[in-house]
Amino acid sequence: MGRLNAYLARIPRWIVFVVTLALTAVIGYLDYITGPDLAFSIFYLLPVALATWYGGVWYGVAISLAGGLAWFLGDFYVNREIPLHAHIFIAYWNALVGFFSFLLVTLIMNWLRNALERQQQTIAFLVHDLRSPLTSVLTGLQTLESLEPEEQATLGKELTGLSISAGTRMLSMITSLLDLSRLEHRAMPLHTRNTDARELLEQAYTQVALWARQEEVTLTIDAESMPVFADATLTVRILVNLLSNALKYAPRGSVVTLGAAATDGAVRFRVRDEGPGIPPKWQRRIFERFAQVEARGEGVSLGSGLGLSFAAEAVRIQGGRIWIESAEGHGTTMYFTLPAPLTGAASETM
Repeated sequence: MGRLNAYLARIPRWIVFVVTLALTAVIGYLDYITGPDLAFSIFYLLPVALATWYGGVWYGVAISLAGGLAWFLGDFYVNREIPLHAHIFIAYWNALVGFFSFLLVTLIMNWLRNALERQQQTIAFLVHDLRSPLTSVLTGLQTLESLEPEEQATLGKELTGLSISAGTRMLSMITSLLDLSRLEHRAMPLHTRNTDARELLEQAYTQVALWARQEEVTLTIDAESMPVFADATLTVRILVNLLSNALKYAPRGSVVTLGAAATDGAVRFRVRDEGPGIPPKWQRRIFERFAQVEARGEGVSLGSGLGLSFAAEAVRIQGGRIWIESAEGHGTTMYFTLPAPLTGAASETM
């Protein structure tokens, strides 16, 4: 079945249209000769579905029109024993209902096709993004294994640290993917409490420090200690995702800055990089689930997998907002806010 699908996908679209149009004509003729006693009209859905899946939505619409026309002609030349005015009305009505039914199938098939393509592209990009840290893990361990005992004593800690850092990046990507749907459906429990914003920045810094050093990028923290009402673990994951995105595109020798500042009723976090920036077209869509997939299809790099989508949902579920400021060639700053501290004990919400 997979080979057949791959073969059909390689056929030029105009051939798909011609074949499905001919199939519609055949079904229309069979519908006519069988008459209303045999429900043959359902077979119109076959060419409609094939045209949409292998040709595209507009080919599906065209075949839907052809199917509606064939249905009308079939009805028009049968059942002539009823009065002419009623007969014409029935023929028009059936053709109209048939057309809109075919159109609905076209839209559903097109949505399914796009969803499948996005899923396949997302998996491909995730595999690509996981390959780099996995290679780092294996390289570090293989190098460690090849060292002499005296060399292991001096280099072992550094190589082990790099492997752990790369493994942490992989784990972050995987958990972000698994937890994204839970966040979107508000099914992830929140353990919100008053915590220190600078401590959250320092925890995120620690998780990516070795990666930054490997990429020759300087990490800095620009924040004083200040309270914030947040889920500490989830907020650190947000920061790590934003930092991972910044480090992926930060040039060697550049600086990535983590910061936090108190604003009216909130704490505003920021992650600033000196990378290539983001085109204006994509700035409003960067946190969408499939924006990274569509952008890469146009040769634009927005982010790493679904990490930014996870970060956006994790901010929103905590009652904050997230946005970016970017100019091509002048770096990007990602901001998000979380509520100011509350008076009282820690809380747990869904």
